[in-house]
Amino acid sequence: MGRLRGHKDDSNRRRTHGVEIERELVEAKIAWWKRGTAYDPVVLADRIRAIEVVWGRDLAPLLGDPPDFRRVGGPFQPPPRAWIVPGEAVNIGPSIHLRRWRDAPMQERKVALIPRVVVSGAMGPKEYGLVLTDRRAIFVLESASKAGLGAALGGAIGAAIAQGVAEKRFVDYDRADPDELAGEPKNLVVPYEALEEVRLKHSLGAAKLHLAFFTPEGKRKKVEGVLVPPDEWTRSKKAAGVKPKVAAAEYARTAQVALQSALPPAVAAKAEWSL
Repeated sequence: MGRLRGHKDDSNRRRTHGVEIERELVEAKIAWWKRGTAYDPVVLADRIRAIEVVWGRDLAPLLGDPPDFRRVGGPFQPPPRAWIVPGEAVNIGPSIHLRRWRDAPMQERKVALIPRVVVSGAMGPKEYGLVLTDRRAIFVLESASKAGLGAALGGAIGAAIAQGVAEKRFVDYDRADPDELAGEPKNLVVPYEALEEVRLKHSLGAAKLHLAFFTPEGKRKKVEGVLVPPDEWTRSKKAAGVKPKVAAAEYARTAQVALQSALPPAVAAKAEWSL
């Protein structure tokens, strides 16, 4: 294997995680030379582009031969910092629940926010806000429950959340930058181009979201969560004389509209919508 041609400021690169970046590039190059399944040209180019954004530098001098390994699309240009104007509430109730953004020019466009998705895990349920951009779904961790998995099944999810929350984080979604949200280790990120399955269906008295996708390494993963209406939504609907089950169904249908508006048309067309 040819030696990577790097910059001479090794000490600076090490301080900026250059070692990890170079190791990933070496592993990617080996996989590409072996014509393995870990990377194809498109995935590899996207991976290089993502590393360039994080590192803030053109990686072309490090790539070397073969020419196919070089990123396409011209020289790397650091993207402008994303910024948005205040959110515009969708007409579905109190404006803090589900929002769409009127966007100023930016690298990645935020489309909508589904404010509460509860994902069960071995340590109990976790509550996420689901930010939908025009490129990916970002599950933003807002609270993790102390309750066990058994207590989070079926209709007990709401009780588990209410009784077992360890810490509730406040996230300013209007001001939050997608890259910053995606960079949080506790958050979950699903690029639309990696999606294999999308399902939103009514099951066991709840609206359940299922996303199956492939990682850049070719591993298949999935995220499954229950759409639980925020407390403010439920209270406002109750004050209007709407029964809880009906309010939950309205919340799920509104979330479906948000997903359909954010996903690429080809992905949305293949998704299963069974509410």
